[in-house]
Amino acid sequence: MKSIDVMVDGYAMRLHLSAVGGALPLVFINDNIESGDGVAALLDNLPLNVAVVDPGVWEDALTPWPEPGLSSKGPQFGGKGRDLIRAYWKKIIPKAEQMVVIKPCCRIISGYSLAGLWGVYAGWESGLFERVAVASASLWYEGFLDYLKTKEPASSLRRIHMALGRKEAKARNPRLARIGEATAEARTLMQQKGVTSNLVMTEGGHFTNAASRLADTIRAVVRE
Repeated sequence: MKSIDVMVDGYAMRLHLSAVGGALPLVFINDNIESGDGVAALLDNLPLNVAVVDPGVWEDALTPWPEPGLSSKGPQFGGKGRDLIRAYWKKIIPKAEQMVVIKPCCRIISGYSLAGLWGVYAGWESGLFERVAVASASLWYEGFLDYLKTKEPASSLRRIHMALGRKEAKARNPRLARIGEATAEARTLMQQKGVTSNLVMTEGGHFTNAASRLADTIRAVVRE
């Protein structure tokens, strides 16, 4: 893949362009550039373009509404996820599509942990993405299941593919430990709302093989 670095509305973005031409899927990965590059490298054999976007402070940019942090001494969740949706809509997506030249056949939003939470939120909320691919998404986030229950998904959203480690529900923090139950319930809600969803359970915990698990979810949702 050919790589191009740009700044878009204050966000660093690295676009990995496939050597294959045509209207390819455009995958957005919210992550720091180095980690996102690792995921993109695992997808090098697929006909798609990948845009890695550094969202900045994860606890702020990737959360849908403010909530207390996981500990009294840790960072609080700022709940500025709607601001990032606006940046994608007005600046990030237009710039990425200008750079790939040919309009993509579909847009895919992907991410890991809080970036996975935002991926589901943005797919559900915005109408900007047709597919979502996430690993270890923080669907334990307070109020998020109620959001999925009460909010109808964007009409553009077609598929959500999720991966979760089997040991993640054994986290010591009781909020984090809800991830297994929350992800299973979220999948049921997605299906009930007419969004095709898949959940793959993998070995290990939250930090096990993060890049390869996220790449696998992207690979799966591209091929479906």
